[in-house]
Amino acid sequence: MKSFFLLLLALPAAAPGHETRQQGPHVHGQAQVQVALDGNTLDIALQAPGMGILSFERPPATPTEADQLKQATALLTSATWLQLPAAASCRLDSRKATADGFAAGNEQHAHHDHGDGQHHHHAGFQVQLRYRCQQPSRLDHLTFSLGTAFANLHETVVDLATDKGQGRVELRGAQQRVDLPR
Repeated sequence: MKSFFLLLLALPAAAPGHETRQQGPHVHGQAQVQVALDGNTLDIALQAPGMGILSFERPPATPTEADQLKQATALLTSATWLQLPAAASCRLDSRKATADGFAAGNEQHAHHDHGDGQHHHHAGFQVQLRYRCQQPSRLDHLTFSLGTAFANLHETVVDLATDKGQGRVELRGAQQRVDLPR
């Protein structure tokens, strides 16, 4: 079972080595989250397109856009967009957030034709969080506030893997709670 969790979490890291990473379709307004609970370790991997977090997918053109990029990355790193039940006594052990494709000079990379004859630049965010939970049996749900924190994010697709099962939940609108397999 542990190898399954490692494989699930390794998928985002297995992307090509250039600046902008793509895992499957790039859907504006949709975040992908992988959740793996193995023993007392909870791993969360988030991928979101730049257009879901910001209103642009290119290097910032103004100081205001540069500040927006910095603030979005800080908010994603803070992990305040994810709430865990207090009864599970989870502690955030590690966190990392990257904003790929926003650096100057990336304009020539990651251009894709969307069928309209135009090439579009894709940029996005990746976040990895690791929690240690003293009472993992009490970790029965997660609450995501991504749609509240980022107005351009309309859907969050959450893939779950625990020792009790697997599943997928699609969060839209006010729906924010994900129940873990029991």
